[in-house]
Amino acid sequence: METGSPCGRAAAAAAGMGVLLVATLTGLGCASEQAGGQTGDEDGLPPANPPVVQLGIPAAQSNSACAASDAPAVLASLDDGRAGFSARDVLAFAEGAFDLPITWHRQPHDAWEPARTIVPSGESDTMQLTIAHMDGDVRHVQGAMGLCNRLEVDVEVTLKTDSGALNESSKGVLRAWGPHQARLVLRFHSQQVKIEAPTGSYDGPPSPAPVPLAGELAITAEDETRLAMVEIGLNTSALGVNGVIDAWLYATQGNEVMRIQRAAGVATIGEPCGSSLISTINTHGYGLPGDASPFGTLPSAMVVIDQVDGVHAQAIQDDGTRQELVLGVELDEATTCAHPDDGALGLVSEGTLRIEAGLGRGQIDGRWPVRIAAGLSEQHGLEHVRINLRGDVSLENLHSTWGITGIDLAGYDLVELTLQLELDMTPNTPAVEGDLFLRGSARPSQDAAPIASGSGDLLGHIRFE
Repeated sequence: METGSPCGRAAAAAAGMGVLLVATLTGLGCASEQAGGQTGDEDGLPPANPPVVQLGIPAAQSNSACAASDAPAVLASLDDGRAGFSARDVLAFAEGAFDLPITWHRQPHDAWEPARTIVPSGESDTMQLTIAHMDGDVRHVQGAMGLCNRLEVDVEVTLKTDSGALNESSKGVLRAWGPHQARLVLRFHSQQVKIEAPTGSYDGPPSPAPVPLAGELAITAEDETRLAMVEIGLNTSALGVNGVIDAWLYATQGNEVMRIQRAAGVATIGEPCGSSLISTINTHGYGLPGDASPFGTLPSAMVVIDQVDGVHAQAIQDDGTRQELVLGVELDEATTCAHPDDGALGLVSEGTLRIEAGLGRGQIDGRWPVRIAAGLSEQHGLEHVRINLRGDVSLENLHSTWGITGIDLAGYDLVELTLQLELDMTPNTPAVEGDLFLRGSARPSQDAAPIASGSGDLLGHIRFE
């Protein structure tokens, strides 16, 4: 393909993003086709010769150990536990019927994406989802050196929205890396195009090939692109079901497909917490009350905070000065965000860290807003806790919000405060390590490159142990 042609430019741009994109137009009637969803020619039927669009991630580019694994082993029983958990464990929470809120997002998360028109109209919607194993296969996938260990369970899926946007049935593959969560990806293409099956994925073989969209969903954007395919990614766990819907949009000019682009986060399913819409579905969590014990055996966020509050640490400045600290941690919110993954569980909460310590020639006497991430396992309960700052730091609020005084800030327009604190909770006495940095810098000129994080003048440093 010549890179000077419209298709060549689109392919080159996609290749630069690590995405395989091949688009050809096989019919002559598509140049006059109006932007829209499931309605095609005047008789309402799909075009006789729709554009052929191939989207996917080349299997050779996959960086996952699962992609390089040996052929999966088909298991004869749902109770086979060679993965450390069984398909029956997974189906206990993944199989069934679920009523889920769904929110359509017309305004993109990223400013560079054009505004969208989504039909049917309305932002709030409800989805009825069913997942059933029926008589599908169960497979164990194991990669080289044990780096990949997961179960795949073939399922039948139906999903329908009250708005009529979705009314779909499809085969799917539940993929579970541990006993607490499974992931499911479904693809449906507009009847105005023909989608060839993706060649691979970043976590192994592709999901089942896209099937025609039966619902009334149509998406167009201000840049005259329109819907080619939707990808529905679902997380299922004993804590609930959530997910996100992404779309692939395309535009034609004459007989050529000019561009194909991904529109991330056109809808959210359920009530995910703890991640951006443009993040992968793997990062979405489930909201829990702060005093709830996830999965019935692991400590709640409040128990985590109780174990961290009062931990002793040494604060060591660069001149060797040592000061003993007692960490004071409080939980700010009544809810926390649970992230089950790989047989473990992360609890992410917002809280307050009380800290009093010397910092260079200055002093800290603050109550800092922090994000507290706890790693839990069924073997050890609370394993580790990571504490990081949240919120903006500026010259104006360095004293009022962060309680830092006595630092000479003359000549500086910007300040950066970072905290990385990790507590190993498996010993009888928790082990603390981490660093605190305060840096200052002058505001760059209009033509200068932005200041990289961690590149300003060092105004103060504390090592924790």
